[in-house]
Amino acid sequence: MGLIRVLDRQRRLIIPKEVLKATGIEPGDMVELWVGQNTEGSPAVMLCKRQDACLFCGSTGGLVGVQEKFICAECTRSAVYALKGALNVHQTALNTASNLEDLEEG
Repeated sequence: MGLIRVLDRQRRLIIPKEVLKATGIEPGDMVELWVGQNTEGSPAVMLCKRQDACLFCGSTGGLVGVQEKFICAECTRSAVYALKGALNVHQTALNTASNLEDLEEG
């Protein structure tokens, strides 16, 4: 689908309804733009619908961004719970090692 449009003085472009429908983009959606090359090798602007989703479960609601990745609230809670457990195990191992050293010294 090759359509020609003119940029206005503020460098804005109206995306035709047909293009939005074909790509599934609706008002309020986040879109991503980047520069690439067309089939002739000329610079081209590419646009796609941005669909952020949880890195772990794929959910699209209640996302928190972490280093350009997204995690939903439920997976964040699970990760925090798992990390607390891992820290407790690590602390127990450190305490055991310290106690063993005390016994060896004593």
